[in-house]
Amino acid sequence: MLQLLSHLNQYIIKVISVSLLIFFGGIAAAQDFDLDKRVKKQNATPTVTNTRLNYANTDHLPKLDVIVPVFDPNIPKKDKDNVWPEVRRAEANRFAWMMKQALEKSQAFGAVRVTPNDSGFGEIYVHGKILRANGEDIRLEITVNDIRGKKKTWIKNKKFKYRVQESFHKSPRTQGTDSYAPIFDMIAQEIVKKLAKKKAKDLNKLPAITEMRFANMFGSEYFGKYIKEKRGSYKLVGLPDESDQVYAKIRSMRIQEQLFVDQLQPHYEDFSARMNPHYFAWQKHALPIAKERRKQKRAAILGTIAAIGGTVVAATSDNRTVQTVGVAAAVGGGLVAFKKFGDAKASASVLDEMGSTLNLDMGVQVVEFEGIQTKLEGDAIDQFVGYRGHLLKIYESEYTPDVQL
Repeated sequence: MLQLLSHLNQYIIKVISVSLLIFFGGIAAAQDFDLDKRVKKQNATPTVTNTRLNYANTDHLPKLDVIVPVFDPNIPKKDKDNVWPEVRRAEANRFAWMMKQALEKSQAFGAVRVTPNDSGFGEIYVHGKILRANGEDIRLEITVNDIRGKKKTWIKNKKFKYRVQESFHKSPRTQGTDSYAPIFDMIAQEIVKKLAKKKAKDLNKLPAITEMRFANMFGSEYFGKYIKEKRGSYKLVGLPDESDQVYAKIRSMRIQEQLFVDQLQPHYEDFSARMNPHYFAWQKHALPIAKERRKQKRAAILGTIAAIGGTVVAATSDNRTVQTVGVAAAVGGGLVAFKKFGDAKASASVLDEMGSTLNLDMGVQVVEFEGIQTKLEGDAIDQFVGYRGHLLKIYESEYTPDVQL
């Protein structure tokens, strides 16, 4: 009898494990049902447990410039998990700005700049992808590489997660702050930790590689001999003489581009500041909905386990139906509440408008350098590309020989 009960308990444990995997993983191949592998993968995902900051020591290392491209909003083609596309696009800009602030707080880097895409020039690149941001849970995928190319990866597709507690929105100490802020501090700590393990002699080479890659973009026929590219990796071969006039011009042009990117920063800051009250309202409203959906999913799993357990756990087909209907009602209720929030709250319409496009709208401006003027129009990417064209005109006007037809 005891042996029978032992076998029965083992069977129930296997049923529970498989049920959990099916529920969270969907239909998968047989090899995917490796519980040990799943547990290891889950344990490998860092989770924020506190907000105390403890950065690794990097005082002996150079202060390198960082580029933080606007995050990948990761908007699914089909409606999934209540992803609000407009909010996601707004978050893509907001999260890049929050990442910049977290990195600056560490004081381990030089200039940290948000850019519309990854074509900006700096020594370190921090790429982010939004996996989930539902008010309660936030999950981000982070990749960090340096100017030597994407193969020189410091952090590759690493997932970070954080769960917001309802008490956050009730505490007067957290009023006017973003409930997701701790995850960006955690990511910054991880990046600084990776930085601290680098050798100063290797890091000291990166600014020169940045400079030569920038120069090669404008004059590959002139600067190509100083840098070598192989399968997406870049290696410095040499540098022009300090008295080289073309080299001096490129340096001047690079400073001009840095100043232009610096002028973009207030736009991202203003976007985030204008978004604050509306986004905080959305976070506060979305959290209980996300929490209820999570609880109903768990209840559905327990209902399925109870149904499979048969005589061990008293459950009938009616109970299964109740559980299935329960989770459907919860998800549907969340959608209804979400829609009601969108219809009733002024904040929702503001977020809709702010997230109508991934790229920030910018006013028309006229830039001038070396006596050449260029009118820039459109969004952040349009103007970024336009400014590159402006610099190219300057380079070509001085260092590209006229072609006689």
